[in-house]
Amino acid sequence: MWGGDPTRSNVTKDGPSANGLHLAWTSPAIDGSVYGEPLVVGSTVIVATDHDSVYAFDSATGAAKWQQVGLGRPVAASSLPCGDVDPVGITSTPVADPANNRVYVVGMLQPNHHELIALDLRDGSILFRKTVDAPGADPTVHNQRGALAFANGKVYIPFGGRFGDCGQYRGRIVAVAADGSGDPITYTVRANREGGFWTPPGPAVAPDGTLLVASGNSDTTTDFDDGNAVIRLSPDLHVLDEFAPTNFAQLNGGDVDLGTTSPALLDGNRVFQVGKSGVGYLLAADHLGGVGGEVHQQQVCDRVMGAVAHDGATIFAPCPSSVVVVSVTDAGFTQNWSTPIAQPGPPMVANGIVWVIDVRGGVVHALDGQSGTEVFHAPVGDVTHFSAPSEGNGFVFVAGGGNVKAFTSAGNGTPLP
Repeated sequence: MWGGDPTRSNVTKDGPSANGLHLAWTSPAIDGSVYGEPLVVGSTVIVATDHDSVYAFDSATGAAKWQQVGLGRPVAASSLPCGDVDPVGITSTPVADPANNRVYVVGMLQPNHHELIALDLRDGSILFRKTVDAPGADPTVHNQRGALAFANGKVYIPFGGRFGDCGQYRGRIVAVAADGSGDPITYTVRANREGGFWTPPGPAVAPDGTLLVASGNSDTTTDFDDGNAVIRLSPDLHVLDEFAPTNFAQLNGGDVDLGTTSPALLDGNRVFQVGKSGVGYLLAADHLGGVGGEVHQQQVCDRVMGAVAHDGATIFAPCPSSVVVVSVTDAGFTQNWSTPIAQPGPPMVANGIVWVIDVRGGVVHALDGQSGTEVFHAPVGDVTHFSAPSEGNGFVFVAGGGNVKAFTSAGNGTPLP
């Protein structure tokens, strides 16, 4: 899943060392842009494209294992009232259930609707398809950008709006039984409009099976309505707890989303949330605190978008023009280091090395996790906004430039001549 674990940490002890990092392989061409994080399942790397296609490659060699090209016809941006993706197909990170050999994707297909499609992990064959637009939701203004989550025998699917915030959309989470049976269940924010769940990592799943999600701004400037909030949901999508900053109305009025990242579950019964304002909020995990109920708040940087990585009490944040790393205590946030990157996407930490894609320049950077010193970089071609690397089996994978690229260290993979 996105981030490698239910909490969306994007941190793993596996990964190549800094010694002899190099490009190991480049996959055959894929048919569109990849907006989600590459999914590593065993020895397989899976990517899904905005052309509603899914590809599986061997993680060690890049050889094609299977593909499902054109699961439906994607939707042209010109037919939608707003948005910056063209065409609109699969724009979220899939999720896998290895125990049952399934991988799930959600794509937008013509005529305008969103479908959950379950594929067999072994050969890509279609197991079932199910329309997942919530009752009353207009697919032309609802966008399925956040990663899918798998927990409690269900697939959880977040919905927000499109770039430009057009139309009568509302933040929603839709849950479907893992075998596709029965009717979907839905949580919808109370906001009259907006309050979407769009950040790329999607819902974080706590050890007790509850979900933590962060919403964007709503259209209210008066009463709290679930906009700009951290919300804990039961497995059946009932609200159990919430937090919102005291200035939620001001944030709403300025289009300053709190939910530009997913909640980070830290050690010591703490949750960390940061958004477009750049203010980090430390919350008690067992009682989010309602409006103004944070344990601590402090500026991290000017803005954080896409996702943070988190390890224990350490946060790795993509700030404007830099990656910033802070240590979190109840008393405050202390900056460990900051390294300039023109436009960093969500960072990943593998074997103590921080990997981050400069989405403006199409370059992946590897930074020493203790100092931030660059140890490697390589061009990866055109990438999408919020592109994130992933890791598995001693390789780091990046989708860009019309294919997937794998990087490893000396002694792994096939070095370049």
